[in-house]
Amino acid sequence: MKKKFFLFAFVSLSISAFAQDAPTHTAFQKKIYLTEVGLVGGINYHSFIYENPEPIAEFDGKIGYRFGINTVWQIQRVRISIGLVTERKGRVYTIPVTYFDDQSNPMSGTLRDRLNLNYLVLPTNLNFQILKSGKLSVDVGFYLGYLLKATSITDFSWQISEFTDATAGYKSIDFGVNVGVTFGLIQISDLYKIGIGPYASIGLTPNDTAPANRNFSCGLTLSLIKSKI
Repeated sequence: MKKKFFLFAFVSLSISAFAQDAPTHTAFQKKIYLTEVGLVGGINYHSFIYENPEPIAEFDGKIGYRFGINTVWQIQRVRISIGLVTERKGRVYTIPVTYFDDQSNPMSGTLRDRLNLNYLVLPTNLNFQILKSGKLSVDVGFYLGYLLKATSITDFSWQISEFTDATAGYKSIDFGVNVGVTFGLIQISDLYKIGIGPYASIGLTPNDTAPANRNFSCGLTLSLIKSKI
């Protein structure tokens, strides 16, 4: 699966590199060219879509982040956006437990587990200009994520927290659909503008082996966009 991810990333970035060389071929330049380059960053709310949730557990989401770069390409009359971002996903659950004190007496307590999944994500979308002014655009497509590291932080009500490397317990590849909206907030100059907008992604493949949960993420992104004229 790792080979598939890097192959997909290589093909996408190769399109970018090939199009950058397009000025030497006038006919091809009219068909494919880079229109925008942007730095993106923001916060997200992430959790799992649970297949078989534990009935006694209380599930919740976490606040994470998303930042990286994004490019928009014009191919004939079709606009495609390709990005490369790092994103934190994961989940939180709390369960009641029974533990024993120093005198072996049963005590009631809680266990809260916070899971951080750090991904390198390659979103590839169709980009639609909703307003002719270019101030509102919509991205719809797919994403491919590669798990860099998974960390589990377990908080006990009766002792200090424990940190565990949980990378081996989760799948390396996360594949799903995503959608985003960008509104041109501030026009700095003819070439630069600041955009803002929401996005959301849902995993189509399980992120672990059992019980086959999937990632869910939504958030708000700020972007500094440079137009290529």
